[in-house]
Amino acid sequence: MKRDVFELYVLERLEDGMMAQEIIDEIDDMISRFGQLELNDGNKNSVVLKQFWLNNFSYKDFIKEKANTLY
Repeated sequence: MKRDVFELYVLERLEDGMMAQEIIDEIDDMISRFGQLELNDGNKNSVVLKQFWLNNFSYKDFIKEKANTLY
């Protein structure tokens, strides 16, 4: 579920015209400020992604891969 919510977040940002590095910087900023990234799923439920989960998920590589498939 976390992966799906994160993927939706990334795809929405890419469709809004953000570049992969801008998304990564945005996430890094949230992690440095709050120690986590909080997203909403399609039902407005809060999904909290801790820094540990994001790093284990290799979120930076995931974002770059998604950006490359769209462009």
